[in-house]
Amino acid sequence: MYAFEHPAKALYFPNIQGTSLASRKTTHTTDLFKSRISIVTILTARVSEEHANSFVADVLEDWEEDPLFRYVQINHQSNPIKSLLLQLFVSGLKRSIPEHRWSGYMIAGGEWGGLKEPLGITNKHVGYIYLVDPDCKIRWAGNAYATEEERQGLRKAVAVLMARVREGKESPAVTPDTMTASVASAIVTP
Repeated sequence: MYAFEHPAKALYFPNIQGTSLASRKTTHTTDLFKSRISIVTILTARVSEEHANSFVADVLEDWEEDPLFRYVQINHQSNPIKSLLLQLFVSGLKRSIPEHRWSGYMIAGGEWGGLKEPLGITNKHVGYIYLVDPDCKIRWAGNAYATEEERQGLRKAVAVLMARVREGKESPAVTPDTMTASVASAIVTP
């Protein structure tokens, strides 16, 4: 678990490109993060979904209905054949995901190369979870199955960021002018 209480110490989440489950059009993570506190999960296998759920269940119960919160799921398949199969079976995927989450669900394929290490992705079978502020900065990160301490830590971190956004202490929106070159240039395409 990693926590960055001060935004100056936090790293930017890269702008990953993928296909939206809702519209089947290309979407970018920075577009999904605008004006919101986001929980981002990177999923690669069924077990990674279980990992993510072990972290986010309480947070979703607390905040999923709040317009300042977004749950972003990135289904990443680096294997071109698996990626193609996933694209072909989107209807089955839609049946397994509640419709209100489709707009935050992205299918991304291809190799991520230099993005894995900065994001701490060291095992392709593990689920990775990030708390991202409205400026696209990673404020908290975890992976694998959550401990009770990690689950409560994420819950508290989300509550603190939500309160700060409401009080105007955190930026409520990201604009192209506020993004650094490192975020803008880190686009990953399938």
